[in-house]
Amino acid sequence: MEGVKNFRDLAGATRCVKPGRLFRTATPGDATPGDAVLFSKQLHVTSLIDLRSDDEFEPELGLVQSAFGMRSFTRDVTFDIKTANTRHHIPMLDYTRYYKAILSRMTLVEKFKAAVFNAQAVLFDPTNQRAQFVVKVNEGGLFLLNEIMVDTSGPEILAALDVISTTVTETTACAFYCKQGKDRTGLVALFVLHVCGASETEIVDDYHLSDAMRKTALGAVSNELKIDYTKFAGAPCEVVQYTLAYVKHTYGSLDEYLDQIGFDDTKRRALRKTLCE
Repeated sequence: MEGVKNFRDLAGATRCVKPGRLFRTATPGDATPGDAVLFSKQLHVTSLIDLRSDDEFEPELGLVQSAFGMRSFTRDVTFDIKTANTRHHIPMLDYTRYYKAILSRMTLVEKFKAAVFNAQAVLFDPTNQRAQFVVKVNEGGLFLLNEIMVDTSGPEILAALDVISTTVTETTACAFYCKQGKDRTGLVALFVLHVCGASETEIVDDYHLSDAMRKTALGAVSNELKIDYTKFAGAPCEVVQYTLAYVKHTYGSLDEYLDQIGFDDTKRRALRKTLCE
């Protein structure tokens, strides 16, 4: 790839996955003509999964994304998965859910300092409230970000896994991505690799390959708050190790988490067949 960053075949992470079926990447918005040919003619990518929020879209879609029609996932509408030339928009990071999850993790003292007295409080009005919220965000960094996505983005993770299972064949491939292809993309990759039989070491190593992506942007969060971006830089092994431990501690196991969000054993067997056979 020339203009598309952090692109790789998920088969590079484990021998369990067949090459040429599923790719993870940063946004392909800056794809060159050569990249577009690679996507369509050589890699046979017929479906995209865009995990970004609306405010992260490029002003111009670029040569790769513009070749795909878009279908958007919303929780209150049945998601219509298309198997050919479709960009499935599944926003993993909802800022309202993110803010509420931060609020729920504040101690009573922190809530008092932030002047938050009920669930309807406006998070961005009082200066002291905003400052207290930023402290919590910066303290948690990538660890807390992944924790919150695990807890609040189950329907989106399920939708992404369903798209992969439905659209990938022996002759057609899927690519999934967020802005930099490391955190939201990394979380989906974690569950895909687990279902396919990858070891935790392989999952951690695959995530850490994105460590070169040292710039971070969180869309609306960064527009409103003074985030310490050093806490969100790179892809340290410790982050995914923590995420794996958090899922097991909170939900019992990765499979029990997947059961809870609706990606049950039947669906897991179908995904393994799609990617591994």
